[in-house]
Amino acid sequence: MISREVADKVGKLVGHSLREHFKDELVFDPIVVQPAIDHDGDEYLDIFIIYEGDYKKLDPGWSSGLPMLLRPGLVELGIASIPCHSFVPKADWKGVFREKHPKAYEPSSPN
Repeated sequence: MISREVADKVGKLVGHSLREHFKDELVFDPIVVQPAIDHDGDEYLDIFIIYEGDYKKLDPGWSSGLPMLLRPGLVELGIASIPCHSFVPKADWKGVFREKHPKAYEPSSPN
């Protein structure tokens, strides 16, 4: 299983990429990275990007390509799989996270 330490490094990588692209247009905090297993038994990372601000500024063309932008950093960290990511409004994130990962640790911000 992907270690908590590596997952936290991925969270920092995601945060850096988001801040570089969006500057001060949106606030991303926390960014929660949860190791998970898919239906085939393969390991991947589930990334919850919690945001505050105008959803219309998220730029879907850029945001949908985020996993590929992260690819070099993920490979450097030893992660071969492509992560799954979700942008979640701050007001909804704990419910969304608990629904998807009911047995997970209580998430905290890796930023």
